[in-house]
Amino acid sequence: GPRVGIAYAEEDALKPWRFWLKGNPFVSRKV
Repeated sequence: GPRVGIAYAEEDALKPWRFWLKGNPFVSRKV
């Protein structure tokens, strides 16, 4: 259904965001 497509899009969009957070020491400390 459409919900699955949205969930996949969100998850795929968060992958680079999570990688950036992990690779950023300042953000990692802040979080």
